[in-house]
Amino acid sequence: MATTYAPTDVMLNKVVVAFLDDRRLRGCVYDFSPLKDTFRLVAESDPAQQKGAEVALKDLKAVFFVKDFRGNSRYKGIEESRRGEVRAEN
Repeated sequence: MATTYAPTDVMLNKVVVAFLDDRRLRGCVYDFSPLKDTFRLVAESDPAQQKGAEVALKDLKAVFFVKDFRGNSRYKGIEESRRGEVRAEN
């Protein structure tokens, strides 16, 4: 007998998606696989919906898997100095 799972049984992955054109979207994915060409990005405000925007991996710089969407308010970033050295900002 086959078992079917409701959306609440599916593991939600929270992600921030960075596009080649410098856009960033955040949401949840159910079906991400680096072996597939696309995945569905569901809005963070309604993760229970299974339909979402289809995102093509060829249009992305990166996919960041995150614990939450709050971020780190103490993060200062990295600044490149005039001599080409990379140093953390304080």
